Amino acid sequence: MDIYYYRNKKHDWGQAEECLLPYISEERRKKIAHMRRDSDKELSLYVELLCRYGVVQRLNCKPENIGIGKTNAGKPYVVAAGANPVEISLSHSGEYVVCAVSSTQVGIDVEEMKEPPLEIADIAFGVVEKAYLKEAADKREAFYTLWTRKEALLKKIGCGLVGDVTRLDVMDTNCQDYFYSMEKLNHMITVCGIEEELHFYEVTPSAIRDFFGAL
Repeated sequence: MDIYYYRNKKHDWGQAEECLLPYISEERRKKIAHMRRDSDKELSLYVELLCRYGVVQRLNCKPENIGIGKTNAGKPYVVAAGANPVEISLSHSGEYVVCAVSSTQVGIDVEEMKEPPLEIADIAFGVVEKAYLKEAADKREAFYTLWTRKEALLKKIGCGLVGDVTRLDVMDTNCQDYFYSMEKLNHMITVCGIEEELHFYEVTPSAIRDFFGAL
């Protein structure tokens, strides 16, 4: 499983970003056009660029041969003619954009670790999860570990935070899914999938611009 992550520290929209718009889907271009904040535009742009970059590295194919779509539930998928099928998952929050690329179902989530809204625990977490949060010395770390695990699991399944999400208890020992969490610069990143070797790749803004600018 390949995990690509990108840290956006610039937070302003300029000519470099405008030149990268042709390399993302029309749907995302329209979405970006309606955004007001430059930081939101950048995150939305780079999350798809990072995904395309990661899929190209995984499949060793040409970017123009890759299509990215969404199911009715919003789960992204890849269409790549003549290539082995791959699964993808995307997320962005705060300064980070992340993408997971795998041959099997995968989900990934990143969250900026602000002051945790502990008051939602009763509607968001199951019995075992709430016990874990209650006993944790570091409530912020525990909350975001649980939250990103739950988001990553729901993304793997292909649905959002709808219905009774407490039934998906990510701390239950009977849970068949594998989770890996790590904290980076006040952000929690969690990937959910089958247990396999993980490869992490930090991609710089210049690497993204150079890659797509050379096409």
